[in-house]
Amino acid sequence: MSNTVYIIVLVLLVAGSAFFSATEMAFSSVNMTKLKLMANDGNKKAKLVCDLLDEYKLLSTILIGNNIVNIAMSSIATVMFVKMLGDGGATISTVVVTVVVLIFGEISPKSIAKDYPEKITMGAATAIHALIVILTPVNFLFTQWKKLLSKMFHLESDTKMSREELMLLVDEVEEMEVGKSIVAKKYVTEDEYYFQGHFPGRPIMPGVLIVESLAQAGGITVLSLPENKGKLAFFAGIDKARFRGQVLPGDTLRLEMEMIKNRGSVGIGKAVAYVGDKRVVTAELTFALSK
Repeated sequence: MSNTVYIIVLVLLVAGSAFFSATEMAFSSVNMTKLKLMANDGNKKAKLVCDLLDEYKLLSTILIGNNIVNIAMSSIATVMFVKMLGDGGATISTVVVTVVVLIFGEISPKSIAKDYPEKITMGAATAIHALIVILTPVNFLFTQWKKLLSKMFHLESDTKMSREELMLLVDEVEEMEVGKSIVAKKYVTEDEYYFQGHFPGRPIMPGVLIVESLAQAGGITVLSLPENKGKLAFFAGIDKARFRGQVLPGDTLRLEMEMIKNRGSVGIGKAVAYVGDKRVVTAELTFALSK
């Protein structure tokens, strides 16, 4: 094999390493709310990305792919440099491959992916989906190995939530008319942190958090307007609030908000929260916008 062929193959492998590194960073940084809004608007790529994020084999597929191309790159580079320089070529190959992978296969693609996660995830979604299917047997073996290690070392799933997760009370946007209305959902699970004290032995979602869920849905609506891009929506007031029912573990909270007034930096919305067909909270919420 000529050196030209070696170089072409190595360039392709570096590109593969960059691809997997970029997708790993992009999928971990992507804004789910933004993607779901795009999916609801009919964007098929955004819908595929949302589906992939729910796929437990996503991360292992990306890591397997990245390791395959990096190992292949190291092996081929070693063969080429030894052929060119003799026994000393192995050391030179290690140095060159390390520098190339660090710059072009790790730092650069991950830095770019961090800034443009939605574009990169949607661009890579089809290829990643195909790889998940192809690598299904390998992923199965790794899943079983992970389960074995968990049993051996008595590891339990980490259920601790980050500060951001504790504050996020909108799980899904079903539909939205930009700047006018929104229908969203909050899935109330049994392990919600507030059930520990509200109330012991009889868990009920606090009314103030139902209102906060509605306010977050309203904030998404207000900030969807082009002129509000880059601004913050603050919860500025609540009127005519009525609490009509309880929200319990396992319920799906449907959040509906219709903006009835938008004047300058202030907006007012009519908010209703449902469990099934039953209204559990109604209120008028006021939002203030700030840069």
